Amino acid sequence: MKVYVGCSLTHSSQEAQSFVEEFKGRLGETHEILQFLGLTNGTAADVYSHDVANVEGAEAMIAFVHEPSIGLGMEIGIAITQKKPLLCLAPSGTRVTRMVLGAGELHLLRFQEYSSLEEALSYATAFLTQGSQSSVS
Repeated sequence: MKVYVGCSLTHSSQEAQSFVEEFKGRLGETHEILQFLGLTNGTAADVYSHDVANVEGAEAMIAFVHEPSIGLGMEIGIAITQKKPLLCLAPSGTRVTRMVLGAGELHLLRFQEYSSLEEALSYATAFLTQGSQSSVS
């Protein structure tokens, strides 16, 4: 299954970036993970085109939503509009925008808090094997 994993980059901590990279590496053992260009590759237009193509080409999306990111919000909006299966993850106890929480309440996405890498991977694996069999409606 092709999976796009999105997160904050521009305003993200090194710790959060490392966590997501490890998550993607581990999830990539069983799924095809579509890669974003990051902070240094390509022009801003390249990043936009590449990341939109990733969301559109993915069979499911997983988004880490605990750090502010306008770009990730745009990607989430595209995934919702296209009715892509979408799992939003955040560390337990972090503050998450009410837009994401509200979309979860409306069943436009799934939201889950986690307390460890293993727990985040467990939720993602369950989502990809069970929850993403059909698009979110």
